[in-house]
Amino acid sequence: MRRSRRGTSGLGVDVVARARRTTLRVARVVLGAVAVVTLATGCGSVAANGGTAGESTPTPIHATMPTDPSGITPESTITDFIAGVNAHDMVRAEGLVAPKHVSAILDRPDGWFTNTVNITGLSLGAPVAKDGHGTAADGYAQVLYVPARFTLAEQKSGGTSTSRVSWGFLLARQSMVARWIIVDEGPA
Repeated sequence: MRRSRRGTSGLGVDVVARARRTTLRVARVVLGAVAVVTLATGCGSVAANGGTAGESTPTPIHATMPTDPSGITPESTITDFIAGVNAHDMVRAEGLVAPKHVSAILDRPDGWFTNTVNITGLSLGAPVAKDGHGTAADGYAQVLYVPARFTLAEQKSGGTSTSRVSWGFLLARQSMVARWIIVDEGPA
């Protein structure tokens, strides 16, 4: 005697299998639509131009770019870098910086690893999409500027000096799934 493949719900196996296939098709269509929107918007790599020729209006990245599929935010790159500086871990910090910018960070006599005691009270502003042409970010697919404020304790001759600093980080990456790296930074 053959047993029925029907469960207690009364639905046949074929009906359940068809429902699963339909769900997968819908998910594929939604992912495809997200990809089309991402390509059509240019991934937020260039700021909107609302002014006259040659004039760029900063555009908050959250307004021009879909959710980042990499899961790695520009803010986490900066906080990880600052954590590396605070730990005096050059290898960790160097991994978050563009190769061309590493020497600027490591070779300066007043650099992050030469006289920084620690950085506290880090506050980051909203990332703003930038055009990287003519900057240290030239050639990258996506470029952001992130303003920052923090308290910097530095080793000075005769002791330690503490000051509140307005700073900025220029970050870039080549694709939506790549980690953001710091390509330049300095006083705001």
